[in-house]
Amino acid sequence: MCIRDRCKKEIVLFCIRDMLQANSKNVVLSLRLIKELLKQCADCSKIIIDLIEEANLVAVFFNNLNWYCSAVKDNKNPIDRYNHPDNINERINFLRYLLTNSPPTYRLPITHYYELWRTLFESPVSTGDAEVLFNFLVFTTSSSSFV
Repeated sequence: MCIRDRCKKEIVLFCIRDMLQANSKNVVLSLRLIKELLKQCADCSKIIIDLIEEANLVAVFFNNLNWYCSAVKDNKNPIDRYNHPDNINERINFLRYLLTNSPPTYRLPITHYYELWRTLFESPVSTGDAEVLFNFLVFTTSSSSFV
């Protein structure tokens, strides 16, 4: 990995650590920054797998998604510069980006699909959450990233 890619990876790790903070107001910005930095890396798919394995990126993503949705339902979410549909769309677009750009051998575990189902369909914050989920499921079933 070249020096530039190592620097980008360090910034990505900082963004992941920010997502670990329950009341972070920067998650949407962090997700956008991670995507942009990964797009610039020479071996994006390898770095994604490294982040999944070493920084628990997918677990951090799902923990943050669950925290965010619970906080919004309980009216405890931090003041955010993005509305709820933007938050959900950005999170799901990020997950779609990871699946699209990871090696073909990587599959999102079925437990994460169940988690998305419970969070965005069974107990959504808004009716638009289910639509976002269905669009994501259509994407995953038409791509090689499906279980």
